Amino acid sequence: MRYLYLIFFLLVLGYLILFFNLNSSFVDLDFYFYKLNGTTLGFIIIVAFFLGMLLSYFLQLPVLLRKRKIKSKNNDS
Repeated sequence: MRYLYLIFFLLVLGYLILFFNLNSSFVDLDFYFYKLNGTTLGFIIIVAFFLGMLLSYFLQLPVLLRKRKIKSKNNDS
């Protein structure tokens, strides 16, 4: 149990390296004001995946940090 996180981390890292190496064809990205040449497809997919994770985390922060309103259950009548 002690090394479970380390093994899981190494498996995920190995999967990302394998995915990066299998998608090694070069692509050109053309943004509005910048053209990115000579980037591999695996790198672009991994970066897009992590940027999507960060964006969804930042959009969920207000929901996660919102204080819960606790209603009292006192019946004074």
